Amino acid sequence: MIQDGSIRKECESEGLDIHASHFVDPNETFRTSDGIEVLVSRSWESADTGTGENDLQKLVDHVAKFGVRVTKVEKKVDFNKGDYHLEIINAPLLKELQQPKKSKFPWWLILVVLAVIGAAVFFLTKK
Repeated sequence: MIQDGSIRKECESEGLDIHASHFVDPNETFRTSDGIEVLVSRSWESADTGTGENDLQKLVDHVAKFGVRVTKVEKKVDFNKGDYHLEIINAPLLKELQQPKKSKFPWWLILVVLAVIGAAVFFLTKK
């Protein structure tokens, strides 16, 4: 599970240790292109008791849609830090996600609209 960085304040106000529930070291967090800090939960189920689904496999399947392939998942003892390795298979998409293109406003369109309005006013007010 991932959550935005505001979970830090929520944990603090509840007297909970954020380090126990989320990866929070600088090399373990990331930011979206619009600056939102994202924290990853430390708790993953190998088999959900209600659905039987595997949380890690759901994450692997989800990130594959964005061109990220998890090439190795190393299981560790419960509640210890594990390992993961990522391989980017869609480099142009990664670049676009990291550096989204800024849309340019068509200023020339405003000039055209003003010219059309000016011409309409000129011809309509002409007696």
